[in-house]
Amino acid sequence: MTDRGTGWKPAPRRHRTPRLPPGLRRALLLLALLAAAIPAAAAPRPFSVRDIPVGLSLTEFRRLHHPDADKYRGAKIYCSTDPGVGAIEALAMPPTLLQADTLKCGFFQLAAAAEGERLTSAPLTFLGEEISPLFLFSRPEGARDYALAQITFAMSNRRGGQTIELFYRAFGGVTSLDVTGVSTTFGSDMSNIRYIWRNEQSSIQLDSLSFVLTEMSVVFYDNRLWSDLSERIATIERMNRIAAQEEQRLREVSEAARKREDAASQPSAIAPGDGKADSSAAKPTQ
Repeated sequence: MTDRGTGWKPAPRRHRTPRLPPGLRRALLLLALLAAAIPAAAAPRPFSVRDIPVGLSLTEFRRLHHPDADKYRGAKIYCSTDPGVGAIEALAMPPTLLQADTLKCGFFQLAAAAEGERLTSAPLTFLGEEISPLFLFSRPEGARDYALAQITFAMSNRRGGQTIELFYRAFGGVTSLDVTGVSTTFGSDMSNIRYIWRNEQSSIQLDSLSFVLTEMSVVFYDNRLWSDLSERIATIERMNRIAAQEEQRLREVSEAARKREDAASQPSAIAPGDGKADSSAAKPTQ
């Protein structure tokens, strides 16, 4: 109420927060501390080969040492854009990959050769086997640096069952399993088993047979980078086919025009000795 004479208003009442029992306060405090101590669920890590994960930037990759540096002390990273690597067949780039703004890298070392020194592969050990992986980098649209889209290598299948078991131990159960036929040069088909491991960021594809029947093919790839690169390559190949078809059409049009010009420039006179005489010519007198 307001005092009409003075205009004074009584102070509002303060509502007191009910006090919790000491035992309940301690329990709530303990729950809050426990909740703060529990970390949020971590996102799955991308698959990696000897701690080299797909998705790694090219700048970070070039800082790496060979995983078995104690065995290959002179091994270094070389990429397809580096000078002096033209003789390394493994780093040769098909035109489509060049158009897609990609590059390949690997571990190489200098070795003695008849013509002097040359760069040779410096393999690394993975799941008990020596492999020579190639690292394919792509540059996403708008990005400044390249990123590791794919790691590819072959593994001997002489102990294929043991190797696949090691993959299960290292990467868990497969996401999918498929069996396909592989045609051979001697006319028969052989069964290829394709194993796929996948998480949110990356995938592994292992084929029990490759182009070389004594080797398994293994591919690690970043899901987003490889999807973007595959779309880019498909677009480039489609545009190249359209350009080749247009080039062929123009060549055919030009050839047809040249033939018409050649035909028009030929004289139309009757060839001599065709047995026909001029009817106006005088006949010999008898």
